[in-house]
Amino acid sequence: MKKLLLFTMLILALTNLVALGTPGLQFTLIDDDSAYEVSKGTADATHIEIPATHESLPVTRIAEWGFFAFDTMTSITIPNSVKSIGNYAFAYCTDLTSINIPDSVTSIDSNPFLSCYNLETITVSAGNTIFKSEENCLIRISDNTLISGTKNSIIPNSVESIGDESFFGCIGLTSIDIPDSVTSIGAYAFSECFGLTSVTIGRGVTSIGTNAFAGCNELIYIVIPKEVIRIETHAFIFCEELTIYAEIESKPDGWEDGWNSKDGIFTLPVLWNTVLTQSGTLGLALTLIDGGTAYEVSKGMATATHVEIPNSHNNLPITQIAEWGFLQYSEMTSITIGNNVTRIENSAFADCTGLTYMNIPNNVTHIGGWVFDYCTNLTSVIIPNSVITIGGNIGNYLDNLTIYAEVASQPSGWAVDWNNNDYPVVWSFVFNAPAPLNLSAVYEFDVIALSWEEPAIGSSGTFSHYRVYRNGIRIADEVNGLNFTDTDFEIWEEYEYYVTAVYSAPFMESEPSNIAKVKYDNVLPVMLSEFRAVSIENGVRIYWTAETEASMTGYRVKRAEMENVTIGVYISALIDARNNPTTERYYHIDREVVNGREYFYWLETIENDGTKEVFGPVSVVYTSDGDEVPITTTTMSSAYPNPMNLGTVANFDISVKANEIAELRIYNVRGQVVRSYENLPAGHQTVLWDGRDFNGREVSSGIYFYKLTSPTSHSVKRMVLVK
Repeated sequence: MKKLLLFTMLILALTNLVALGTPGLQFTLIDDDSAYEVSKGTADATHIEIPATHESLPVTRIAEWGFFAFDTMTSITIPNSVKSIGNYAFAYCTDLTSINIPDSVTSIDSNPFLSCYNLETITVSAGNTIFKSEENCLIRISDNTLISGTKNSIIPNSVESIGDESFFGCIGLTSIDIPDSVTSIGAYAFSECFGLTSVTIGRGVTSIGTNAFAGCNELIYIVIPKEVIRIETHAFIFCEELTIYAEIESKPDGWEDGWNSKDGIFTLPVLWNTVLTQSGTLGLALTLIDGGTAYEVSKGMATATHVEIPNSHNNLPITQIAEWGFLQYSEMTSITIGNNVTRIENSAFADCTGLTYMNIPNNVTHIGGWVFDYCTNLTSVIIPNSVITIGGNIGNYLDNLTIYAEVASQPSGWAVDWNNNDYPVVWSFVFNAPAPLNLSAVYEFDVIALSWEEPAIGSSGTFSHYRVYRNGIRIADEVNGLNFTDTDFEIWEEYEYYVTAVYSAPFMESEPSNIAKVKYDNVLPVMLSEFRAVSIENGVRIYWTAETEASMTGYRVKRAEMENVTIGVYISALIDARNNPTTERYYHIDREVVNGREYFYWLETIENDGTKEVFGPVSVVYTSDGDEVPITTTTMSSAYPNPMNLGTVANFDISVKANEIAELRIYNVRGQVVRSYENLPAGHQTVLWDGRDFNGREVSSGIYFYKLTSPTSHSVKRMVLVK
């Protein structure tokens, strides 16, 4: 019996369950029994607290695979005693949303957050001299290697290499721009990022590791810069929809066999000597010609209905439209050809059934044969007097086509059968399409307002309407007045606008008006979309989501035991705002709570100029086991304030029963949804509405209905919004 007791005591001395911190954590003696490493054990809390000591010894390490697949943990507090984090310590913790690495951590093994696909924020305490965090990236300072990223990561210019497995399984990541500072992309770096649709590789990258993008099956195209001298095998395996555009002429010796393997048997398509446009219409393919002194253009990955061919790329002119270049591009209805294009090759626009007109610019000197074959909806083509040669029949099955030629008669360089189908030709056509005058652009409230003057008289066609372009992309096709309001834009971005005039009989579009530049920066200091409080095992967790922040100092949390903010007390120090234009999430844990009591919380926002605003309250009944009082019915309280003034925020207190997901929709009197909040989880929560629609625009005054639906209940209530 004594031997059994001694054996039991020995096991408990080596591997103990937690006495401090979150119950159930497991501790194992390390470093000659002078410290402990910690792992999950039997813990099942949503928030994990790792204690600094256990049985009078420091907790210095998080075990290798220590919290593997702990899929109910949403957050964790790591104490300053922890010095190292083992291989894959938090791998597949799929509900983990945020992590802070304390000053004390000096060693982190292979990506500790492998496949933590809901991880949103990674921060490192400011005093840590080994690691740092920037833009939700965990970075080793000594060599500027990115160790781990999240679905919200933006790779900063300080990063020099992207480490092995750094984004592995980050399925929420949709796009990534790799800056020029990065020289290498590690093995499996973006493997199984199933949501990744856009990758830009910077010109500093020279090597791409094995399986770097394996399984990114939503990735349609990628451009490999000419600076890349090494690609390891299977770099893009199982990217089944991928087309690779390579800037170099052929495979270098440093690119391993199987580098472009599709599935271990077949290979992915590669277009050599080709890049994709980043100006004009995005995704057009450009291939070097004439000894590398110019580009020819083709459809590439473009999907726009109106195509803009830019004048140049990387300081080289775009001089040629490729043979069969836009074959069967049925989505394209119109195209603007750049001023450096001199040649349109054979069948360039064959079977472009959506194309309705073509105004060939006066820099074009050659048009190939069958260039408009089967463009069945084409009604007009204007051929300038700069065209010296036409290679053959302009096209078949163009039953509605009229050709307008600036020359008086057929030049000798035009093939005898250029108009083999005898389409009607208007010779000596004079192209005169005056442009709009004196365009101006200013921001007013939450819109950018454009205005201009009518073009000069004397056009060779009949005026029809105006078109509006932003940064070279058409954003409005048929504007009938002398003004336009742009509401679909990003704050803090600078835009260039121009307007053209469109004429009919024949169809003509003028040169651009003058360019008007504007930058919209009239943004509210903070826009909250969520403010909630939930009971956890050792306190109440208060968290909130800021959709935008600008000129913010930070936040403080108030608490009271009655729904009266005037008796509330501050329970947090100032929580610094991050001042990002993208979504940011924050939380604070209140540990000074008593089991069974109800608490009310308010969030105070503080701007840089000292202005304060209070949101809330939200309430929760604290239970020491981390469980709230069970919700038996999904319900919604009346919105407050009601009536609501523009510039304030409406609060919707919602309770969702266990095992349900609810949705809140806000409707105008016409029954149109102006805003929705989906996937509201079980529990108590407050949804905040700022009186804006999906596009961030203020809605008009009037009556609005808000409807909460779940699998077992629904309720509809009314509110009034006034200016």
